Amino acid sequence: MGDGTALASRVDPVVNWQVFNSGDGSDAYGSVIGDFSQSISASEAALERCGQGTLFPVMVSSTITDGSRESFLNIISGNDAKIAWRVSLGVTEAVRSTPIIHDIDADGFQEIIVVYDTQGALNIDVWSPRLTCTESNWASSGHSNELLWSYSDADVRIGSPSPHFATANSDHKAVTQPLLADLELDGTPELVLAVVDDPDDNPTPMVHAYALENVQPSDAEWSVNLDRGTHPSDPVWAQLDGSTTGVLLTTIDGNTGNMWIWKIDGGSGSLDWERVSIQGTDSDSDSPRLRLPGPVITQLDGDDAPAMILTLPTDPHGRTSGHRSRFIGMELTSTS
Repeated sequence: MGDGTALASRVDPVVNWQVFNSGDGSDAYGSVIGDFSQSISASEAALERCGQGTLFPVMVSSTITDGSRESFLNIISGNDAKIAWRVSLGVTEAVRSTPIIHDIDADGFQEIIVVYDTQGALNIDVWSPRLTCTESNWASSGHSNELLWSYSDADVRIGSPSPHFATANSDHKAVTQPLLADLELDGTPELVLAVVDDPDDNPTPMVHAYALENVQPSDAEWSVNLDRGTHPSDPVWAQLDGSTTGVLLTTIDGNTGNMWIWKIDGGSGSLDWERVSIQGTDSDSDSPRLRLPGPVITQLDGDDAPAMILTLPTDPHGRTSGHRSRFIGMELTSTS
């Protein structure tokens, strides 16, 4: 599922297969890999050919026709790179957020959570795919009835235009990534989104947490308005002790380059850290360029409390070539 572990030495890649389909393109900033073996229907003789014991990448792609973008959620066979399952998400903005794989109802069948914007709303879709492998090929189409639930909110978006001129004119909005986290440490994770309330006119960042169950939520479990900055980073999760968790993120003002840190109590949604200012960031009106990375939760000094590393844009080049970042290590128990 992509734990971020890096190889310690360089290896030459061996390409086992590639996916290419004229007219399609992968829009998301990341892809995930899941085990869908329990979701496959195939004859006993065809099990090995139909992906038994392999993992399946999940990707978002799109086609543009007459100026309208239709997006698709795809499951790719790990054996041969064929599209094993595909559904249309309809006419959308470019879906940059990475899908999430999780067995919501603990029935052994994986669900896929995909978060995206349309022109009129933020959307959360939860799909419960059932893959069918026939004697000739995968039955990749005909799965529209496998949508478990869909939720939309016309008041917010997960993406907003970048202040950077070149980025804003290349159809790349500053889109945050969804977070799956057990906020209450009860064994049932929630879906956490960093959103903005008006992406085109003085946006205000917000954080929403949704119950992730097999029925559509009626509203967010909690919602927090962040009154500094125009663009939020990805939200991240940290367990602070045996009973407390926190959601952390930064915001940046696209007009001034000023940045702030926010820490939200995972269970209640109350602000533990409110508009904690970060020094030494950009002083121009061009950040974030593409998107604002979230804090990295880690252990820096061996004590019990987790720490984090923040990414700060510090680019002196303006709109010319070249980029720069500054990194700050902080404890989660102090704003110093």
